[in-house]
Amino acid sequence: MSSPSTEPGLGVELREDVCDANPWSGSQLHLSMVPQAVGG
Repeated sequence: MSSPSTEPGLGVELREDVCDANPWSGSQLHLSMVPQAVGG
């Protein structure tokens, strides 16, 4: 069981050191809108 946070935000911490070590080099995002649900 978990309780919702009383703090603002999503409750997720971004590891900026990992982001800096793995910069985005693509031309498109891997997420896109589709008319049907994807996955199981």
